[in-house]
Amino acid sequence: MADERENPDFVRALWTAVLARAVEDYRYKGRIKESKAYRKDAKKWIEGTNYKGVGSFAYVCEAIDLDPDAVRDNLKRRMPDNE
Repeated sequence: MADERENPDFVRALWTAVLARAVEDYRYKGRIKESKAYRKDAKKWIEGTNYKGVGSFAYVCEAIDLDPDAVRDNLKRRMPDNE
């Protein structure tokens, strides 16, 4: 049986899930302390300067054929009051 990590569909699905979760956390507006911490981490990751490292925002976007700058700009536009 082939290792799932070598399956391009599996890898794409994994990075898509990572990005989707980060966007969900980034957009969180509630008061739950733990979730607010996740939001802070997601903001740092999305807006971070670690531009090409494995697991960075840019790396994940490019792994699923998205332009990281366009995704970042779109998120910021939709969150004008994002701290």
